[in-house]
Amino acid sequence: MRRLRSSLIFAACLLCSFFCLLGGILHYDDSQMLRQNVTIYVPAGYSAEDMEVLKKAAQSLESQERMEYVVWGEHGKEQITDQEKYHSAQVQHLTIWGSSSILLAGGKSLSQNDREGCLLGSEASWLLFGSENTVGLYVNWQGDTYQVRGILKESNLFVTNYDRTQSSILDHITVKGKEEEDIEDTYAKFQQRYQVAGERVPYEFSVFFPPFSRLFPGKWSDFSGWKENFQTYQEKKRMLESTSKSTLEVGQLEKMRRAKYEFFFAVVFFLLLWYNRSTWWSVKMFHHYSAKMKAKREVSQHE
Repeated sequence: MRRLRSSLIFAACLLCSFFCLLGGILHYDDSQMLRQNVTIYVPAGYSAEDMEVLKKAAQSLESQERMEYVVWGEHGKEQITDQEKYHSAQVQHLTIWGSSSILLAGGKSLSQNDREGCLLGSEASWLLFGSENTVGLYVNWQGDTYQVRGILKESNLFVTNYDRTQSSILDHITVKGKEEEDIEDTYAKFQQRYQVAGERVPYEFSVFFPPFSRLFPGKWSDFSGWKENFQTYQEKKRMLESTSKSTLEVGQLEKMRRAKYEFFFAVVFFLLLWYNRSTWWSVKMFHHYSAKMKAKREVSQHE
């Protein structure tokens, strides 16, 4: 009975550890936009003229110096309908200028010159059409018709390209980062090459454990370096908390938070698994030793 109970606990811990680890990996991968890329917040927003300046700055650079980026902004809840106007959905409208694949999970992309296409969240797709297989169908927004080019994991988004005729405010720039390059270096290069005035949003100080590498002084210090780095960490965290966040950012931060807890519980269940295995092995050895000693006593008694 004890062996059966131990086996059941072992199997339960193994399954829980596996599924927590799998969930953590999936959520961690989906939060790539915040984890790897650099997002710059520009409170005043970007006009069409500002974006032309960015475009000219890119054209003046050598091809190896150009950086991939997207300018974007979220405009609150909007109502869209299907083409026949039988069904409607409240969605978060996201306007972009640049490569949408930098922002959105799964690499969904909307061509920069596509003014008649859109990307639609899975939940909005179900509300409008009763299915997620809606690529090629049409939706209406403010009198304009858009063809669905792709379905997003972000359930309640409606993504269109920036149009000069609209009064949309684009107040974020997201720059594609490189795994081998530090976020601060990417930010500094983009500012230098494109002359962008804005504050980087320090997402790495959000829900994951503090980046301890940034708390260590670069050289020997009599604790003053530690103090300065910790003050910088607190300032960055306060800035992140006070910065207004879009639905897209909130969703990405939630995925990062889930990944953190899933990784944590995967470790907890693994330790329970190891403890249960060790306990079971210890009990087994104890019974084996007891049976051996009992046999020895019986032999000695017969003699």
